[in-house]
Amino acid sequence: MTKNLYGSEEIFQLVDRNGKAIGTAKRSECHGNPELIHSVVHLHLFDDSGRLFLQKRAQSKERYPGYWDTSVGGHIRGGEPVSSALAREVREEIGIDSTGARFLYNYIYSDSFESEYVNTFVLDYSESLGEIKIDPVELADGVFYTIAEIEKLLSKNIVTPTFKIEFEKLIKSGLFKK
Repeated sequence: MTKNLYGSEEIFQLVDRNGKAIGTAKRSECHGNPELIHSVVHLHLFDDSGRLFLQKRAQSKERYPGYWDTSVGGHIRGGEPVSSALAREVREEIGIDSTGARFLYNYIYSDSFESEYVNTFVLDYSESLGEIKIDPVELADGVFYTIAEIEKLLSKNIVTPTFKIEFEKLIKSGLFKK
């Protein structure tokens, strides 16, 4: 069970298939019950060379420890606006300001363990946003990668299933060009 700063279990925002808030549930109720769709944020961070920042998930993570994943990803708390969740997660995981992030798309990711309504954003990194400082509790590493380097990671099957989906969407969108 992951707890917040006050020692209580995290409360997630539940949504319908269109992303409309319909209630809240504890982390332990959402994880393990794919019937409950909870809302999350993802951010893709690109540098001025067009490389994409990927995070390597900490070994302590409940799901996919040590796998490469989106630049930033996290759960939206009950009643929390998406924009606030994005700013909080970016600050917590990589220590930069997310001002200027642009909305890309939503989709539902579902497997036998959980269902997530993914709110995806993109941000162009510059030093004015602050120095990237990864939180070692959340991340084991963070690296800017080219498409070719990401394709090698994909071939080794060391990326999360959600990042595989996101990578395909980024290529199709034209944001990440081959």
